[in-house]
Amino acid sequence: MSDPRYVPRDFLVYPGEFGRLPSLQWRRVEEDWSLERRAQREASITQHQISYGVRALYMQKPRSTKLTDLATELQVEYHRLQKMLRGVVVMQMVDVARLRLLVGVDQGCWSERGGFTHFSWGDCGCHGRCTSPNTPEE
Repeated sequence: MSDPRYVPRDFLVYPGEFGRLPSLQWRRVEEDWSLERRAQREASITQHQISYGVRALYMQKPRSTKLTDLATELQVEYHRLQKMLRGVVVMQMVDVARLRLLVGVDQGCWSERGGFTHFSWGDCGCHGRCTSPNTPEE
């Protein structure tokens, strides 16, 4: 795989927190940033929200649930999944689609848990585990 155009976690003040905490301190948008750079920041926020949701909901299922199990179910290499959830590599739309196909409506819950507005995929069935949306500071 070629060098990425950006590293999602680089938009964080503390990159090691990517995907691990519900609310993070994002780098401020600079006046001279191009539309592309701003879009990369927004995509990074979205990837973080999904990554946090995966960790918060999928990984808290049975204690025996491991990231290797999720990688197997998603048919993604373990190391790639690990890097995506840490924000080292860019999550592609096909990765989001794999998550959605694997968990069905629960991804709406993952997304809400990660900070999104709830998708219209139906009732997420989280039984109150979802939190209110988190809007990163600009």
